[in-house]
Amino acid sequence: MTILDKVLIHKQREIEKLHDREKAGELPEITAYLKGKMVDAPHSFKKAMEEKPFNIIAEIKRCSPSRGEIAKIENPEKLAKQYELGGASALSILTDRKYFGGSIEDIRKVRQVVKIPILRKDFIMDKIQIAESASEGASCILLIVKALKEETKDLFDFATSIGMDVLVEIHNTVELELAIDIKTEIIGVNNRNLETFQTDLEASLKLAPIIPNHMVRIAESAIFNEDDIKRVKEAGYNGALVGQALIESENPRHLIREFLKAAEDE
Repeated sequence: MTILDKVLIHKQREIEKLHDREKAGELPEITAYLKGKMVDAPHSFKKAMEEKPFNIIAEIKRCSPSRGEIAKIENPEKLAKQYELGGASALSILTDRKYFGGSIEDIRKVRQVVKIPILRKDFIMDKIQIAESASEGASCILLIVKALKEETKDLFDFATSIGMDVLVEIHNTVELELAIDIKTEIIGVNNRNLETFQTDLEASLKLAPIIPNHMVRIAESAIFNEDDIKRVKEAGYNGALVGQALIESENPRHLIREFLKAAEDE
């Protein structure tokens, strides 16, 4: 059994519990979104990605299956504000608790202190998670084609129907074709193999030439320094999702500025 298999099995249990609470009437805001309530959010992820030549999506992540604990991050609001002040165009917040040490409450807290869009990064498998994301203030969700396959379209259609942006994550040409078929406008190439959790920046570089030009293109993971930023910018990406390098930095605000400067100098 791969790491991804284990994550998805546990995630399904979380979803079942969330459904039980919603059916019991404990989550009226989520129920409203499930019934078609529109997101009232001025924080468009897609628009933010289109306002600059290159963008940094700064991630809040406490741990991972491959690294274990990365940082305690007791105050995600403080870190998020540093990211925003550094020039990040958007935030990515890991909300999986068991494997990544996050929670949906992180989005709620961070939304109160920043104006930039928030991407909920989790293993989204059900519409109720999308409704939950909207209720807590996320502007965008992540859909992982490797995990969802043909189910990606149904979740994509629901999310966009209530006004959310969707970053569709791929790893290869087959997944890219599916993403194109569902007419996504934002594509993310994850340089992390979700079976082994090993990273290789070449994944983004190899796929770049065949991603349609009209899509917002994001390189995810395996981006640690200015040279990596220059490589993905040169390959045609609109932005980079950066986690570990920022979290381990003593001055993430400064590092974001250095990354953006490197992109400008490319």
